[in-house]
Amino acid sequence: MVKKLISTSALLALCVSLTTLGFGQGSSESTVKGNVATYVSDPSGATVADAKVTLTGPTGDKVLTTGSDGKVLFQILTPGAYSVKVEKTGFKTDNVKDVEVEVGKTSVVSAKLEVGAASTTVEVTADAITVDTTSTANGANLNDQFYQSVPVGRGVTGIFYAASGVASGGGTGTANPSISGATGH
Repeated sequence: MVKKLISTSALLALCVSLTTLGFGQGSSESTVKGNVATYVSDPSGATVADAKVTLTGPTGDKVLTTGSDGKVLFQILTPGAYSVKVEKTGFKTDNVKDVEVEVGKTSVVSAKLEVGAASTTVEVTADAITVDTTSTANGANLNDQFYQSVPVGRGVTGIFYAASGVASGGGTGTANPSISGATGH
């Protein structure tokens, strides 16, 4: 009976110590991590509920929605630089960059949403530039308007120097330019 009581006590002590170790690991993790608290308001200072808050950082994206108090708290974050994006229908999106998360601290971000469209789409179109990948030729299309607006020398060599790939001929003088690496003589 005494032997059974001692073994039961030893087993109980082992369970308690393992449980303590488990709690210790969880708390040590939170001491090497940080937090980000975000407060969302409108231009009048009123809190904005149900705003989508996206936190982007070293470990990816996390998304939370603000409560009726306009607050969200991202917890147990790896230290580093984060960005916070706040979105809500009827408001312009707010982006806060370079939010620094430090060990054992809570970084506070105040986002003030402006009334307006949530997003604006800008479409840019342009003609594609064609490049001949089979040729190594170097050329330039210079028209009369170019020659009238750019100051060049009065001789033909002044026109040569306006093209790409043309440099001074070195020892041969400026009257004999080097074109695409060729010698000036």
